[in-house]
Amino acid sequence: MRLLDEHGPAPLAAALREASARDAFAAQSVAHILAQRLRLRHPLPRVPQIESDDPRVRNLVVPPRSLDAYDALAALADEEEAP
Repeated sequence: MRLLDEHGPAPLAAALREASARDAFAAQSVAHILAQRLRLRHPLPRVPQIESDDPRVRNLVVPPRSLDAYDALAALADEEEAP
């Protein structure tokens, strides 16, 4: 009932159809779909970039890090879940 009150009947019906097509019948799945659609319609405003007068901050470089370790963890978790 909360989702109906917050989003209205048409968006809720569309989210239910999408969840059903994905075989995702939990209320959390429907709420997630509704939240995604809401974010698409009303994106958050961009935060203005603040530039510092301090050259140490202005010239700071943060090197990118490899995400391979996280990929390996995800693959390991997938292997553990497999029957």
